[in-house]
Amino acid sequence: MDATQTAWQLLSEIHKHLENPYSETATALRKTARLCRLTKDYRNLLWIELELAGMEDQPSKNAIYAEVINAIGDEEFKKLHAFESEKGIKMRLGPNFVKERGAGPDANTVLGFSVSQMEQRLTRIREEHTDLRNRIDHFELGDPRRTDIVKSRVIIDEYTYDLEVILHRIAQRLAMWVARVEQKALLSRHVRDAFSFYRETVDRELTRLDPELLQKLNSAVERMLAGEPEARTHALTSCRRVISSLADTLYPPREGLTECSDGIKRELGPAQYKNRLTEYVSNECRKSVSRDLLMRLVEDTSYRITKLNDLASKGVHADISVHEVNQCVIQTYICVGDILALDKHTDPQS
Repeated sequence: MDATQTAWQLLSEIHKHLENPYSETATALRKTARLCRLTKDYRNLLWIELELAGMEDQPSKNAIYAEVINAIGDEEFKKLHAFESEKGIKMRLGPNFVKERGAGPDANTVLGFSVSQMEQRLTRIREEHTDLRNRIDHFELGDPRRTDIVKSRVIIDEYTYDLEVILHRIAQRLAMWVARVEQKALLSRHVRDAFSFYRETVDRELTRLDPELLQKLNSAVERMLAGEPEARTHALTSCRRVISSLADTLYPPREGLTECSDGIKRELGPAQYKNRLTEYVSNECRKSVSRDLLMRLVEDTSYRITKLNDLASKGVHADISVHEVNQCVIQTYICVGDILALDKHTDPQS
């Protein structure tokens, strides 16, 4: 099972825990902590692990602090910790506990137990409440022992309510976070599935048209994924070769000036691959709107590749970001796919 499948399975299990009124929130939190580590979401891992540790377990808190600092840096951690500390106090304010202490929201008026400890205490005091309910009938009205039991039940009811309120707040925050993660994951899956279908189509057509083109495009993708400065330069070079080779295949170079479909004479030699692809699109695309959009895409892709390659050739690799290279490779893929869709040999049902 790969990481994506594991993440989806964890999301499903967390949902089941949250929807089951008899399931422990601590169990859902532990699975969520695992999901956060799997997806490298250390910002949310902090509050989840703090709920599992409680306010008094300093060794556990120190361990999660070290893990999060290592992932996001000391400055980001300080801001995040300040936010979560304030939010944690507000989350753990028990209405009756605050009323009893008669103070504002601070460390002295919150229940600092871990979620697991709160759930265990809740189970025990519910059992106590049941026992008191059974014992009260053994005494007549006015019996001091009956009065003591009634007072004990009131205290237990207030404490039970506080624990239930706090656990509900934590479960609610967890449920909202899981819902957001699920929406992001669904969007990511839809985009990935759509691109996978697009890539399969492009790969099939490139294999039919020119297997070497597919090899060059795969090389660009592999180097993009490598992410290193030198690999970025090679990825950009591969993008340029893909577009140039596609032009050579679909619209071979011509000598001298050639009158194009717009009536303007242009050079369509080996170096003018952008002009040749634009002319190919103009000739092959029947719909004016689609033709104009695709011609603009060809021009933009060519400009992007040329601009980034110029930077790379000057040795300023640091000025080229991973995002720019990724965008260039993906746009090259889209551009190639849209042009291939115009090829008269392309199966219209594909």
